[in-house]
Amino acid sequence: GETARFDGNQNLKLFDGNLIVASGHGIDFSATSNGSGTSINELLSDYEQGNFTPVLKGGSSVGSASYFHRTGYYTKIGDIVQISLVIAATNFTGTGNFIVGGLPFTTGSGSVDSLFTMQWNAINWSGPTAEKQTIIPMIYQTSNTTLAFRASDYRANTAFSQVQCAGGNASVTYLRITGTYRVGTT
Repeated sequence: GETARFDGNQNLKLFDGNLIVASGHGIDFSATSNGSGTSINELLSDYEQGNFTPVLKGGSSVGSASYFHRTGYYTKIGDIVQISLVIAATNFTGTGNFIVGGLPFTTGSGSVDSLFTMQWNAINWSGPTAEKQTIIPMIYQTSNTTLAFRASDYRANTAFSQVQCAGGNASVTYLRITGTYRVGTT
């Protein structure tokens, strides 16, 4: 039977199957340019959903961990990636800056200072004491696949500084992060 047809209004109707666009091309929305800002691109050229495996790392010494749960999911639309991840581990031996690696795409220059939402329980990291800490996961380097963590003692009104691994065999009882960042050239 019929799978596609142009109707009388110049609309393409698909009755079955998918629309497949050649690599490097996409759907052009330039006919609807109506934003108040300066348009950079109106071509939707990429969409993808998938899984990734987040990993705990130390900035000075990567270390290792015994994971009992770690999952990551992403949706990429154009050059924007939405991620959510959960990590639970024991015996984390990394030293230096506390980092979560394994993001599904390399960060681009527009990702610097991308902020994420985080929920955690009983993580051994060094920095301000637990009742005083404001900890923010963020991307602060381009061309990377990692999240860094900045902390501040809000009661002392201190500047944000890099969160450090606690050292030894630290536990990450529960760490959940969700957020959006911009990738490099697509």
